Amino acid sequence: SGTLNVNVLNAIVQRNTEIIGRMELFVVLKLVAAGRTSEYKTRIVKGRKGELATWNERFSFTIPRNALADARLFLEVKDEDVTTDDIVGVGNINLQNCMVFNSARNAYEVRLHYKNEDAGILNVETNGHENIGDSSMDNSEYKIYLDISPMQEVNRESIKDKGMSKEEHSP
Repeated sequence: SGTLNVNVLNAIVQRNTEIIGRMELFVVLKLVAAGRTSEYKTRIVKGRKGELATWNERFSFTIPRNALADARLFLEVKDEDVTTDDIVGVGNINLQNCMVFNSARNAYEVRLHYKNEDAGILNVETNGHENIGDSSMDNSEYKIYLDISPMQEVNRESIKDKGMSKEEHSP
């Protein structure tokens, strides 16, 4: 399995759901992989249409190795209300073709939509790592650079036999 870290930076929304006053904006992050959904929610920030709303909040998702090919991150910007939260805009990141498990930051400008209309832009960053330690090794984390296309098993014994440290190994 691997860990995907997501930093929800900020958004400029182009849709107003309040008649009077400011919106109480938050972001719902849903990772869908292998038929399972993991979900997080940011804190609420006050905002208006056309203004920068900033969260700068980090979340971590665990993705099973066999689910990487179909993993998708759904992002919803909502306005909190007393009765029902209003959807301001939705967007998603298809993780299939992304370099998900690398230590470098990947920046995304996610276009938000509501009923086929432009609803703004949400800025997020991702990075992550793959966990390949097992009981026969020291259970430390190895960072491996890989594409989310068909994956090949890393031969840990050959890495160990060649005397390579985990920092030296990157395919």
